[in-house]
Amino acid sequence: MHVDARWSRSRGYRNERLAVNVDYRHRVVYSDAHMTVVRIELDDIAFHDRGRYVGAVRRIPRDMRTIEATVYRNGDVEFDRDIYVTGDRRRGYRLVVDDGYGFRIGYVDLRRSRVSKVYHSDIAPRLGRRISLLPDDVDWMY
Repeated sequence: MHVDARWSRSRGYRNERLAVNVDYRHRVVYSDAHMTVVRIELDDIAFHDRGRYVGAVRRIPRDMRTIEATVYRNGDVEFDRDIYVTGDRRRGYRLVVDDGYGFRIGYVDLRRSRVSKVYHSDIAPRLGRRISLLPDDVDWMY
């Protein structure tokens, strides 16, 4: 996944080219003739800025790394939550999970290679640019 986030120079931001590589594991939870429910877990999130490796996150809290996808017979896919990364190198990155009822936010600590939960954060209303970590092609199903 590659996102070209161009910020205004007058606000003090530089141009960023952030590439995010995500490794997934998945397991079938339930299947019948009409649909299949698949549990997807994020294993590893690697960050690259302008082609340079910035760091990776390998330890993510279980309630923030697990997604359930329902794959219907006609090929439609529904995810039970949205998960994305926001922020920049200057302010730091945040992992945000939106399950429709509220946000779970975690600070991405690239030095320790983990995500730490942030409680009582007011970052949700002003998230800025978002990079979705959901699988966007059908290759993950095979």
